[in-house]
Amino acid sequence: MEELKLSQLKPGTALDRPIYHSSGEMLLGAAAVLTGETLGLLEESGITEVLRPEPGEDPGEFILDAKNLVIPIDEIKIGQRMTQPVFSRSGALLIEAGAVISERMAGSLRRRGVDRIYVRKSTTELGLDAVQAFRRAMRKLNAPRPAPVNDCVDDSRRIAPEDCTPEAIDRMIDAGGELVVPRTGTPLLESMKRPDPLAVRSQETKDGYMAMYESAISNTAKIFKTFEERREVPEERIGRLAREAVGALIEDRDLLLNLSNLKTEYNYLLGHSLGVTVLSISVAAALGYDRKLVLEMGHAAYLHDVGMLRVPKEIVSKPGKLTDQEMMQIRRHPIFGLDMLQSLVGHRSGLAGTIPIVAYQSHERANGSGYPKGRKGRVVHDFAKIVGICDVYEAMTSRRSWRQPMLPYKAMEQLVLMASRGQFDSEIVKALLHCVSLFPIGSWVELSDESSARVVSSSESNYTRPIVSVMYRKQEPLEKPERVNLSREKEIGIVRPILEPGSGGNIMEGF
Repeated sequence: MEELKLSQLKPGTALDRPIYHSSGEMLLGAAAVLTGETLGLLEESGITEVLRPEPGEDPGEFILDAKNLVIPIDEIKIGQRMTQPVFSRSGALLIEAGAVISERMAGSLRRRGVDRIYVRKSTTELGLDAVQAFRRAMRKLNAPRPAPVNDCVDDSRRIAPEDCTPEAIDRMIDAGGELVVPRTGTPLLESMKRPDPLAVRSQETKDGYMAMYESAISNTAKIFKTFEERREVPEERIGRLAREAVGALIEDRDLLLNLSNLKTEYNYLLGHSLGVTVLSISVAAALGYDRKLVLEMGHAAYLHDVGMLRVPKEIVSKPGKLTDQEMMQIRRHPIFGLDMLQSLVGHRSGLAGTIPIVAYQSHERANGSGYPKGRKGRVVHDFAKIVGICDVYEAMTSRRSWRQPMLPYKAMEQLVLMASRGQFDSEIVKALLHCVSLFPIGSWVELSDESSARVVSSSESNYTRPIVSVMYRKQEPLEKPERVNLSREKEIGIVRPILEPGSGGNIMEGF
């Protein structure tokens, strides 16, 4: 690889080879035209030098070595606990994070011809902050975002300030208040576009969705900080986030659902709130709700866990088991949420009544095993049931201080099991399956022809046979991804879910 200082790159030059960061991440592809603005953004992001392949050089070996710590198999110690997942040279998972190396395990690796293992370096070790800053700046500069919808929440569904308390909501429920949301309007599903799942999205489209998500994360951080400081939160700022999410759902549901896989490890609640919002509006649309109600669902899902902002951070991020007293604090967050929503109720046009109810009830369960009141069945609001399921799925697939994330397939499998036990509404779980499939969009699978693929769309006819983008064949990366509709290719099937092969890091790879 050839090292270049930024001063060696001249505006107006069309790149004949891609340029990379020292972490192995590509910064600009071949044929990209350098501009003064692009070079300025590289410098502002803290990138002072780049690398490019020599003519005819395959950058694959550089990328592999840059992104991973390479350990000869003979240097692995029996009894050693692996804190990170361990991969083969091709990207196949060999050892899961947390596993302890045994003599049998080491012997198995040697018999399989594995002479070295690859452990992915952390974001800090790779210095990815600069890369991510550059990519955000480029998307903000160039990417057209999906258009937000123009609707607003129906005024007839607004709540009065005095009704945004636990006591008022409990009285309404005990008096037989309306908790069933009728599906009488024109379903949003009818106006949703369905891009050809076998066609590759343009980079411009993918960048636009990423730019929308990054803006949403930034705005969410500001909104939540305002809540924490007990200052007034303009409802319009929340409304715009919901309108943008629903607009993106209408344009390309699969791309939007893929964004729910993005996690914000530095602040779990930010990514969790947006992920649950994306999943919830997708499920609401699949269940046949109209545009205004799906928008209302977006508001409710976005704010469902806002009460967690008042739970002490040392409890939220505690690496071990919570004490009974700490768990009681967690279980009080729906009450905290209602108190915080008072800053929105009555402001300008106020909030829809479902929003505080969802914040209060999204942790209830269909069989009465939830909290804060242990309500069940028809005395749990329809929207709270939807958000509750999406909340659990998103939480299971996220890394927490005390555990590794669950593979999306395993999380979906758990939801199906919980529905069979009566904890969740089976109709809603089926709607989630309809949206994301049993092998969720964005997750990775191993196919029966020894290829590795990313799930890029659900199948209309079969939860277990989605549309995939084949990225590796016999552990070798393909030059160009190949789309396969598994519901039509009966001779190829999914063998098992896997962790992302290769170097990872690009949430839109394969789309």
